Amino acid sequence: MIHTLDELLGTLREWGKIPYPSPLLAPLLEEWPDVFAAEVLTRLPPTDLAMFARVGRASWAAAVASGLQRTGAEGEGPLQLKESCAGPSSG
Repeated sequence: MIHTLDELLGTLREWGKIPYPSPLLAPLLEEWPDVFAAEVLTRLPPTDLAMFARVGRASWAAAVASGLQRTGAEGEGPLQLKESCAGPSSG
């Protein structure tokens, strides 16, 4: 029986249910969330922070816990591509 969050996360990792894009990201998010928020998340513009939050549950939790503004969060308009990324406008 699993009794702690650490046990649960360890079990889910063993089963391959928690994939991370980098083996460095998980420890940063789980063991040093304040450092990650201060040194990484504060350097992201709102759109990048919103995209980071979509990577997984841990990244979403980190983005929300940071209290930083994210595009499309809390009443803002939907996430939209910049005109330069969307290609030439028809008109």
